[in-house]
Amino acid sequence: MKIGFGYTRTCNFRCEFCYSKNVSGNWDKQDAVKVIADAVEHHGSVEVNWGTGENVLAPGFVEVLREVHAMGVPQDLTTNGSVVLREEALKYLDELDVSIDYPDPDSHNRARGHPKAFEWATRAVKYAARELGIQATVTMVGMRGNLSYETGRRMVELARSLDAAALRLNLYFFTRPDRFVPTPAQVGDFLKGLRDAGAGLYGTSDPAVAKLLGVEPEGYLGSVRLLPEKRISPSTYLTSDEWAVPIQLPDFYRNFVQTHVYRRFEEVYKRTFPRQSADRVAVLGYDPYYVDGEVEAVPLRRASGRSFIHLGYLPTTIFSV
Repeated sequence: MKIGFGYTRTCNFRCEFCYSKNVSGNWDKQDAVKVIADAVEHHGSVEVNWGTGENVLAPGFVEVLREVHAMGVPQDLTTNGSVVLREEALKYLDELDVSIDYPDPDSHNRARGHPKAFEWATRAVKYAARELGIQATVTMVGMRGNLSYETGRRMVELARSLDAAALRLNLYFFTRPDRFVPTPAQVGDFLKGLRDAGAGLYGTSDPAVAKLLGVEPEGYLGSVRLLPEKRISPSTYLTSDEWAVPIQLPDFYRNFVQTHVYRRFEEVYKRTFPRQSADRVAVLGYDPYYVDGEVEAVPLRRASGRSFIHLGYLPTTIFSV
């Protein structure tokens, strides 16, 4: 079972594409630990990936990491890299995902709204990988402004230069009409850049990326997302009341995972991801998450030899570099 845990929406950056800047919420450490302990008790095999906000800024978060680590639960943290090196958090982590959206400092700093964003992020990847031996991944949000053939090549080169274990791609999801949503053609060009730079594919749970790669999406049935407002959803992008429901403690696992979220994954996949959305077409003129008909696939070699907590989480793609 993969738990995506948004402990907080607190963040010290002002990313231009942020989909949660107008939403607030925080877990308290006791409840967060209870939820994970309950999942371990009832499910057994549990992995946690922490994300949404810059979690190390939230009160009690490092203590939560320590207690979850003591349970023997593998943990991955997605971070902008700004403060994680100043905390003891790293010693409780099995993996670290660091957000880098562009291969050059100016573009990344502008997108993230901070003049040191690139410096901090690259330093965090190098330190985790070289000094601590933590499996570090460069994680990018795929948007209209950064998905191109050249960016694909350069992101692979950047990840290699930092000794990153992989490159992870999250397509910018349509949460409101704006200029960041990519087209399938842009995603395809980016994949060609990855291919020509020698990248491989560990796996994808993203149906649009899978169609463009000529593979089947995999693994998504094993993940849930806990939102900072103490709601549970099949995916971090499905935050409306239609999908996300309030969590009530105790008996988190029995009341919400077994009875609510798991049985709705087929519905999520059929209604939200691979089928064309009339709403997205009406606003954008196309649906970026629906690749219709036959396409020229961009095959990548299959990579092996590593496992990732995020692999199979809905919806993401992990590439070898």
